[in-house]
Amino acid sequence: MFVLRHKQHGHDREFVLVPGVVATLGRAPTCLIQVSDAFVSAEHAEIRHSTLGWILKRTHGSNPVFFDGKPREESLLTSGTSFKIGETIFEFWEVNESASNESPIGAGTRLFDTRSVLASAASSVALRSDPSSAASLRASSIALLEQFSLLLSRCNDSRTLAQETLRLACERLSADRGLIAWHKQDSLEIAETLGFSESASVAGLVTQSVLREILSTGKAVIVGNTQVDAAVNLHGSVQRNAIKAIGCVPLIGSSNTVEGLLYVDSLTRNCEFEQRDAEFLIWIGQIYRLLEQNLSMRRRLEAEVFTLKALAAGTNIVAESTAMLALLERLKKAAGSEAAILILGETGVGKECLAHFVHAQSTRRSGAFVARNCAAIPEDIFESEMFGHVKGAFTGATSDRKGAFREADNGTLFLDEMGDLSYSLQTKLLRAIQERKVHPVGADREIPVNLRIVAATNKDLKAAIRTREFREDLYYRLATVTCLVPALRDRPDDIRPLARHFVHIVSGGTRKLSDEALAALCTYSWPGNVRELRGCIEQAVIFAVGSEIRPDELFLPQVLSRISARDNTDNLKSLADAEKDHILRVLQTVQNNKNEAARVLNIARSTLSLKLKQYGI
Repeated sequence: MFVLRHKQHGHDREFVLVPGVVATLGRAPTCLIQVSDAFVSAEHAEIRHSTLGWILKRTHGSNPVFFDGKPREESLLTSGTSFKIGETIFEFWEVNESASNESPIGAGTRLFDTRSVLASAASSVALRSDPSSAASLRASSIALLEQFSLLLSRCNDSRTLAQETLRLACERLSADRGLIAWHKQDSLEIAETLGFSESASVAGLVTQSVLREILSTGKAVIVGNTQVDAAVNLHGSVQRNAIKAIGCVPLIGSSNTVEGLLYVDSLTRNCEFEQRDAEFLIWIGQIYRLLEQNLSMRRRLEAEVFTLKALAAGTNIVAESTAMLALLERLKKAAGSEAAILILGETGVGKECLAHFVHAQSTRRSGAFVARNCAAIPEDIFESEMFGHVKGAFTGATSDRKGAFREADNGTLFLDEMGDLSYSLQTKLLRAIQERKVHPVGADREIPVNLRIVAATNKDLKAAIRTREFREDLYYRLATVTCLVPALRDRPDDIRPLARHFVHIVSGGTRKLSDEALAALCTYSWPGNVRELRGCIEQAVIFAVGSEIRPDELFLPQVLSRISARDNTDNLKSLADAEKDHILRVLQTVQNNKNEAARVLNIARSTLSLKLKQYGI
């Protein structure tokens, strides 16, 4: 261990230096190394441990620090180094503990192996009372820990959690004060205190020998009676505050290292801290550490979800379900690369919206996003549509055309319905993707392109490969990363937010869904997925009578069937019949005022006239 010695009032004084704790030196009582020398400033210098070793640095001292008669602002300390401030001479030594006759921990101090206590399921964490048997002792201990765990788990922020931990620890140990500090880099930072002033410091409360045992060995330290332990009693804070008992335990992290400490002391306690107090404090500290880790993890997850939702909102994606948030996280990671992405999913799940999301999160976001539906392109103009053509290449080619690949240069090309592309066209597409070059129809040279391919399909391409309907080599060019979009029926948590979003977009904020309508939407299976849901909402907005959409205005099959049963009809009403009935109800409500009816239906008067003529009204 390392110590700093100096003579004061004719007596040698020695301070143990602890790696990770900055030792302040000065006249002020708050300094760890307090010196009664008029030439020493209140906070004159500090000694801290670094990768180079122990370093002394003058901080606020008005007088210089002399090494071998020469003033220095900062100096590396080696064993045997001496320096002088004012009239006081200091010596820095490395001491062999085994050879030292003086133990850093005095007779009144007991050490407890924190990790052993935590590993022992039968550890006797006790109440203040003395149960009559070991069984009742364990039962009461478990009940107490359950009570603490439940109470602390209700804390939703770090400060409240720390305050509750200190309150519980002080209450159960009859302690007067407490603090929690985190070990960060080379210092201890106080997170929360109970009963201390704002200027409290760990170094001013806990002796260096106690800190050293905690930080270096991970052991809990209990000073049951400071009057018995002379080494502790000499500490300035103990004397000034008349501290009678001290308990200090490490907070062990997931990597089995000491990440901080929990400290309590008593100014009025009549009895000593005992072994069961130490074990209890160890458990409380570890429960606190686990809950703090959970809070930190929850905050990170909430921040990530918030970020994902914000990013998704920029591309009109609404996601609340765990499945969709996980998919967005996967796509966000994939977007940061140049890998080709294949998006799989049923018709209407929102594959193109997800392709937009990938583009927005990629390094190509400043480039163009170009989308083409492969199933909608006639085979005879496929090459022109994809690769472009030059003027005069064929009849009707009156000007040059870039084609989708060149339009998406330095951007993203989205190829939808890839599974419907013919085998011969797949070959042409493969070459362009593979070579990163296109040959416009009628051109005499190839043109290089730099783009990102995102493809989508509702088909099982692996099954198509087995039946030789889809090229295997093209599949692997497109599917560097594959993502399966769950059907809407498999993510019911998204139905309500999607429905509210569509109502707001379609109605411009003039309509909303009733609770009953939202419940009805959640009972439907949505075979057409998000696209069907949007269509349903658009229709409901058009035909809703009031500002709140009712279940019977959604025209869902199960709702219409209930209306049909109520009207004693055997067959389900057609959409036209439902629309006709709705128009009639509105006309009746507004006393056949067609202008008012058109306004209520949110359609043009000419549209209403056409519908009245269509239905013979």
